Amino acid sequence: VWRDGIPVRNNLDVYGDAGTALTITGIVMDEACVPIENAVIEVWHADPTVLTASELNASVPSHSVDYDRSSDRYKYYGQFASDSQGRYTLQTKKPGWYLNGAQFRPAHIHMKVYVDGVERLTSQLYFDADPFIPSDPWASGAPDRAIALASIASGGLQGAFDIVVA
Repeated sequence: VWRDGIPVRNNLDVYGDAGTALTITGIVMDEACVPIENAVIEVWHADPTVLTASELNASVPSHSVDYDRSSDRYKYYGQFASDSQGRYTLQTKKPGWYLNGAQFRPAHIHMKVYVDGVERLTSQLYFDADPFIPSDPWASGAPDRAIALASIASGGLQGAFDIVVA
């Protein structure tokens, strides 16, 4: 659920919502592995949850999270630029799962990347070991977009994902 007017910020963990803190870092580069300075990265994702995947029940409406489709807060939406070496950092909460029909979608983050004002990539990032990846038609065909996450001392998770644009 992309929205026009996404605010400029790379820290989306500003609402006090329960859930797991998540930091993703990486480098934006071209196909020759040359870092791209000032690439604009737009991200958005569904609300976080405190439930684990094994606790989800499709018949319980509150187990399915949603997107902030219309508020002026733009919860879990942000855009930011890569630095002079193509690096970026995103701080947020790990998104929850939402129903697509009777099936939960894997947790994911939507992303658009612009270089010199031209949209160069639209994609979704997933997380390794999400049990809903095998049954999801988009995630199951994109194993290279599943991020390995590691626990950090503060109790959150961190992962890395390098973005390659054509």
